[in-house]
Amino acid sequence: MTSLKETLRSEFAERKSRNPSYSLRAYARFLEISPTSLSLFLNGKRGLSEKAKRPILRKLGFLDGELDTDDFSEIDLDKVKIIADWYFFAILSLMETDDYQHDCQWIGQRLNISQLLAKEAISILEKNGFIEFDDKNKAIPTFPRTKTPTQVRSAAIRKSHMQALDLAKRSLEYDDISLRDMTAITVVTTRDKMNEARKKITKFRRNLMKFLESGEKKEVYRLSIQLFPLSKVRDDI
Repeated sequence: MTSLKETLRSEFAERKSRNPSYSLRAYARFLEISPTSLSLFLNGKRGLSEKAKRPILRKLGFLDGELDTDDFSEIDLDKVKIIADWYFFAILSLMETDDYQHDCQWIGQRLNISQLLAKEAISILEKNGFIEFDDKNKAIPTFPRTKTPTQVRSAAIRKSHMQALDLAKRSLEYDDISLRDMTAITVVTTRDKMNEARKKITKFRRNLMKFLESGEKKEVYRLSIQLFPLSKVRDDI
């Protein structure tokens, strides 16, 4: 399925071919979005909220479900280093809940972190452009769908995964079994299937995300999937 980003790029190129003087500003005006937001989205530097995408889809003549709107913006490693701690992404996700309050005390209570830590995290997110405010002064995450660079060595990304494992252990200890699902399987395979396995895991994650995020949004969950070798990987294969 073609993505929204690809469709917008294609539509703009077609309009530009018909009228060489057609500008991105004119295109943004047609879509009823700011030129800056459109430019950042097309260049993969900022995401769009689902609310912002709906009028764009109508303008382009698409019905719900006809276009893949899951355009993930890749965060560069410099910014990953800044927001590697788990609570940064948790706060951004919390902003999409139905009863979100942009209040450090409320955020701290919801995520079980201190009010001071919540305040520092909000300040960092705002300073680095991860949060913007609409005309009603409502906080909106500018990167609703993000991903970190893949297949690169990064201390910040390792830190994030280590924290995810610690959070899972904490949930295993304290959360009721009705609120979580933790299973594991052991399989025998070959290392040359790993690239295809990663693709299948990515597809599964995104399909599950669509299911989980449909309807009411009240709680923030973390999905972690680990696939790793138990036997010593041999170099002579």
